[in-house]
Amino acid sequence: MSDKSTIQGKAFEYAVCLELAKWLQAIRPATLNESSSMKIAEKRFEQEIDSELQSQMLVSARAGVSGIAPMEPHLSSRSSSPVLIDLQTDDKGIGGDVRDVLISIPSEQWETGISVKHNHEALKHSRLSPTIDFGKEWYGIPVSQKYWDGVRPIFSELSGLKTKNVKWRDLDSKAQSIYVPLLKNFMSEISGLPKSSQSIFIEGIFNYLLGSHNHDYYKLVQISKSKVTRITPFNFHGTLHKGAAASRKKDLGMVIPLPTELVDISFKSGSDNTVLLKFNEDWVISFRLHNASTVVETSLKFDVQLASHPSTLISHTFKWV
Repeated sequence: MSDKSTIQGKAFEYAVCLELAKWLQAIRPATLNESSSMKIAEKRFEQEIDSELQSQMLVSARAGVSGIAPMEPHLSSRSSSPVLIDLQTDDKGIGGDVRDVLISIPSEQWETGISVKHNHEALKHSRLSPTIDFGKEWYGIPVSQKYWDGVRPIFSELSGLKTKNVKWRDLDSKAQSIYVPLLKNFMSEISGLPKSSQSIFIEGIFNYLLGSHNHDYYKLVQISKSKVTRITPFNFHGTLHKGAAASRKKDLGMVIPLPTELVDISFKSGSDNTVLLKFNEDWVISFRLHNASTVVETSLKFDVQLASHPSTLISHTFKWV
């Protein structure tokens, strides 16, 4: 992400923490932890965005918090047990913990978290490059020599273009000469994994993209254009909504099934830069390859999105008021 997006993302995390503390303090003790992550986010919010954006973020965060808190009985119940709110360091995501905001009640040994997104819903912004072993990083299986032999000439060509300061827009056929061959090598590497490695691949990639094998969490997304905040409970292990009444728990959805099989990997119909990974249990993940700069670089970025998911993964939309 750009510096602007990074600043706004951190600022919005802080806005969520502020509104969460405000909501909770009306019914029980709640404090923000003065960690280094919290102080960085506070600086982004207080000093690096304007007052209009601050106000917008607070309104959006308030809508999201008012949606999450009633879903979680530990938060909505009146109690004297204090709640601690903190922000995680960015490196936690490398290990598959996608939560940004941590909410805990130490005396009750309870914890949950929120993944916070500001005007985007991408799962990751991963890259392909001549040195990035995406297999090792994403799902713990190093890519093959065949993959390196296939992509290195393409990246070598990009290196030469970068040296000449060539702009992406000046390339006549970047899709056919760059995107398509890179993606074909990407697809071939994944589809060529032996059946004995399929479960490792699926567990690894879903943990890398969704944090599915670490913690359940709520995803909170600000969508400024529509003036709404979207909340999605990712309840993989059944730890969310604990203590909710049976009728309410049904409304919130059941445990989300994870896939056990990669069904297909292919280009999206009509696209030359997007690959779809289709799994059983109705999971489809979209990988759109694109250049993230004006001048040619020796790496390309993936915009990774959920294109389809099980019906038990239910989002809740809250309008700003």
